[in-house]
Amino acid sequence: MQSHFTNRGKLGGVRRRSDFSCVSLAAPAGILLLLSIASAALAAGPRVDIVIGEKAPALERRAAEDVATDLKKVYEADVKIVTAAPEGAEYVIFVGSPETNEPTKKLIAENWPTLAKQDHVLRTIKHHGKSALFVGGGSPVAAYWAASEYAHSLGIRSLLYADLYPVAPKPFTLGGYDMLLKCRPGESAWPEIDPFPTGYTSWGLNDQKQRLRQLARLKQNTVLLGIHCWQPFVDFEIDGIKKQTGVLWYGWQFPVSGDTAGRAPFKGAKLFENPDFAGKATYEERLDAGKDWLSGFIKEANSLGLAVDVQTSPMEFPKEFAPILAGSAPTSEPGDLAVRSLEKRAKGLTAHERLHSGAYKTIFPGIHAMWLNDGSGDDFWLYGSLLFDHNYSAYESSRNRFGAGLEQESACKELVTPICGDGVDGSVFKAELQIDDVNRITVKNDKQFNRPSPDMILKHYSNFDPPPEWWSQVRANYLGAMNDLYRANSRAREGGRSYTLYLARRCEFGYEYMNCVEATRKAGIAKSKKDTAEQRAQLEKAVESMNAACSALAAVARDQSDRGMIAVCNEFGYKALQKEMEKLDAEEK
Repeated sequence: MQSHFTNRGKLGGVRRRSDFSCVSLAAPAGILLLLSIASAALAAGPRVDIVIGEKAPALERRAAEDVATDLKKVYEADVKIVTAAPEGAEYVIFVGSPETNEPTKKLIAENWPTLAKQDHVLRTIKHHGKSALFVGGGSPVAAYWAASEYAHSLGIRSLLYADLYPVAPKPFTLGGYDMLLKCRPGESAWPEIDPFPTGYTSWGLNDQKQRLRQLARLKQNTVLLGIHCWQPFVDFEIDGIKKQTGVLWYGWQFPVSGDTAGRAPFKGAKLFENPDFAGKATYEERLDAGKDWLSGFIKEANSLGLAVDVQTSPMEFPKEFAPILAGSAPTSEPGDLAVRSLEKRAKGLTAHERLHSGAYKTIFPGIHAMWLNDGSGDDFWLYGSLLFDHNYSAYESSRNRFGAGLEQESACKELVTPICGDGVDGSVFKAELQIDDVNRITVKNDKQFNRPSPDMILKHYSNFDPPPEWWSQVRANYLGAMNDLYRANSRAREGGRSYTLYLARRCEFGYEYMNCVEATRKAGIAKSKKDTAEQRAQLEKAVESMNAACSALAAVARDQSDRGMIAVCNEFGYKALQKEMEKLDAEEK
């Protein structure tokens, strides 16, 4: 594959300075006019016409718009989207397929490859004796992916939060393309199943639309939403009992005004909340907001070619249904909102469970598939990892899903070098390995170590065992990754620093979080020994470390998940520890 970048236009017949000696010195306006024309010519990018069918599907039109935006960003190109190439057009890009783009059908019908629905192609063709480019696929969504592949060939890297552009574009050309990308069998389901403030339910629909667009650019074809019975998305009634529980985040509240560590990203808000649920005080209000939110999510995802699957447990019911369940038990979740049915079943689901699970497809017919589980599983990987580079993971999977066959180190180089410049990817990859070690060590030793809950920090205060050795290993890996990423950031060019600096600060957050946890444990040990001086010193250190952790994350917080993490660490960490300090003060008086 050849990378293609801009070829700046040059003035034809540029002369030596002596050739302009005949211009009158008394006519400065003429000189200025010549200079302005010269500057404009030197700055002008290529003129490109993007041809789509008159009745092109909406997603193919969106693909053409993305190509236009990319060319303008990288080359300052003058781009027009048209239904027929103008006479004498220099650069022409055809988007679609022979079925949706009549001009394309006439040009390449004989050479059109056999494509499955997810297969896509970039191919140089001849148009009036000049090189032109065909960007298309076996379906409108595949054509959209072809446009994303074209962006990738230009050096653009689509991440989950934005598109980053190449720091050193190469000359622009439409020649040399002959790429046929076939998808590996199976779905590529992007999981959004974190039920905490750090997860997808903290994001407003407008933010989700941008996220979905990035997932589509990364060639994902399915989003998997994990939904719980106590959330405000569905309403149902069984045997005369109506659902009454409908909350986000187990009903926890997260004040972020006043003495809040790292509060700048909240921009003066008093409460951290999903903006689409702000002020919704009753069950009915939250249910209406939830239906609008999920309906809008499904509609936007479908418009981008993304199917939406829902994962839920039909065996779990809001606790108000306990009287009709022949045996029930508390769930393993941190909030006391649901019970798990223990009804005997001969085969499949019970009548109650069928009514429960059926409510989702009834209310949201746009759901592609329902993934039902018995609720006994423990999605530890949701909260076993305090930090995970989802951007790198999404990039690697998007490339390998279409046969790139990249090893981890090669994938990191392909991701980082175009947007950061040479000599950066090595440090980033070292950091990625250390982050992987953090998550491996944590999950091996304590799957619920980072699980958000009111006791996520104070549980260490009531445990009097010495800090385990693996905590030191995790902290050392965070520190090493942080240093490598700051090193990478110092070398990175301006465009890619939003990626490297963000990861560096996240690792700093993890490092300080571990300092807080260890100090909290030592404070608890001192308390058990009635050593109030040491108890106070360690509590103060824990508070300072959590403040530093939240401040590090606040410096780069870019989305609701980041703000949710800060809110959680404040409510269950920073403020909880301060209350313990106040108790100690009261005891000493």
